[in-house]
Amino acid sequence: MRLLIVDDQLDVAHGIAREINWGGIGIDQVVVAGNAIEARLSVKDSVPDVILLDIEMPMESGMEFLEWLKREHYQSKVIFLTCHQEFAYAAEALRLGAINYILQPAPYHKIKEAVLVAIADLLVETDQKRKAQLFDENIYNLQSDQWSRYLRGDREIMNTLVGGELSWGNVETCLVLVEIEYWKSIRDDLQGKNMCHAIRNIMADIFDLQRFSGVVSYIQRDIYSIVIQERAGASGSLKESASKRVEYLEMSLQENLPCQFRCFWTAASDTLKLPDQWEAIVKSRTRPAASDIIPTEQKGETGAAMVLEQIKDYIKKHVEEELMVEELAAQMHFNPDYLNKLFKKDTGINLKSYMIQEKMRHAQTLLRNTSLPVGVVAARVGYSNFSHFSNTYKKETGRSPSEERK
Repeated sequence: MRLLIVDDQLDVAHGIAREINWGGIGIDQVVVAGNAIEARLSVKDSVPDVILLDIEMPMESGMEFLEWLKREHYQSKVIFLTCHQEFAYAAEALRLGAINYILQPAPYHKIKEAVLVAIADLLVETDQKRKAQLFDENIYNLQSDQWSRYLRGDREIMNTLVGGELSWGNVETCLVLVEIEYWKSIRDDLQGKNMCHAIRNIMADIFDLQRFSGVVSYIQRDIYSIVIQERAGASGSLKESASKRVEYLEMSLQENLPCQFRCFWTAASDTLKLPDQWEAIVKSRTRPAASDIIPTEQKGETGAAMVLEQIKDYIKKHVEEELMVEELAAQMHFNPDYLNKLFKKDTGINLKSYMIQEKMRHAQTLLRNTSLPVGVVAARVGYSNFSHFSNTYKKETGRSPSEERK
């Protein structure tokens, strides 16, 4: 476990780090930070399990640092060390989520005991999370088995379908058949349920699980099903984005697993129709697709190339606006990390770098062909900070904006 001690009195911090036998209670790494800024960098580098935190520090107080921890969703256990006896300090510390409040100077054994209590809390929470994950996994596996039976014609199972990932009834649903055409290399560990989990993990990159829910089921040897729905309150249309997403699913499966895959899908607005639609997909997958059953393989320009061109076109049209990878991904109906990975694979640079390049190209055109003041040019490409614009421009072009004008 990792302990972070944050105190601007470094002799106090190093004394705590040196004089207490931390290894005896499971702490194998102790890090000292002299202020909250150093502490932030340390947390970003490696999240500590427990933090001993001074309240009064220059630049940023311990209270402000704890608020930052909560905003960033770090789960470290925080114990305050302070010379202030005021009740208001203790009340505010506990309100912000600290688990203890120790008045300094305090004997080392008292500090050690407080950290030991924090470790015990962590172990209980970890065990609870493990049990919760195991329970969720068991529920998911049960759903997977039930949907497999339902799609294969066991309509009575609908009366006992457990709750969880999917809704029942008139819900917009995407039904996908995943077929393994052949194995590039045999993997005994990727059969049945294990392949279901592998497909599920890859699906999570394509279908943003904040917006979509899905269950992967084993049907028979080398045939798997995926039932996907939009979560309640999610905006957009699953049907409109399904073709693109399923095509990327097929590509990603083939990139990450030792198989040649084919994926077919159909849209449904009522889960009662899914068994009939599944049967139609199974029968049609070896023939040219019917109008309501869409294979993901396309002739001519691939879906990947089409999406990349759409990305570049969007950036070009919005180059004078503030561009965010997350907003672009939402426009394209993709997970931001996956879209960035896809773009980098094709272009060699990430989306953020490409956005900056396009903005600086546009700025260069404005500087060369108009008499607009440099500050106005900066604003036109989405930069409110002139110094930031100037430094970025020089980094990209090798010249400052004023040198470009000469």
